Amino acid sequence: MSEHTEPVEEQKVNEPEHAHEHALPSEGLYFVIFVVLAFLTLVELVVTYFPEFVKIPLLLGLGVAKATLVVQFYMHLRYDKRIMTYAFLIPVALGTVAALVLQPLVNSYR
Repeated sequence: MSEHTEPVEEQKVNEPEHAHEHALPSEGLYFVIFVVLAFLTLVELVVTYFPEFVKIPLLLGLGVAKATLVVQFYMHLRYDKRIMTYAFLIPVALGTVAALVLQPLVNSYR
């Protein structure tokens, strides 16, 4: 009695079925982002010599730009589902609002 078995397709255990739904960026793009982040860091160093009323808004803007690049590319939120982006951004927004609302209270104790 011989059993005839058809070859079964091997399933990769460690790889989810949807792993190849979207293409991740190439190493070249990661290097470009690295160079942009390094350039923005050099700009931040130069900005520290500017007058106070110009320095603070510029440093805040540069910090937000760098954080956005890191979050989108190195944390891969740019290529994830939208819900993951919201799961990250909503607490950041709430923390920012809380810090801005509570800042006058902190300054009132000085």
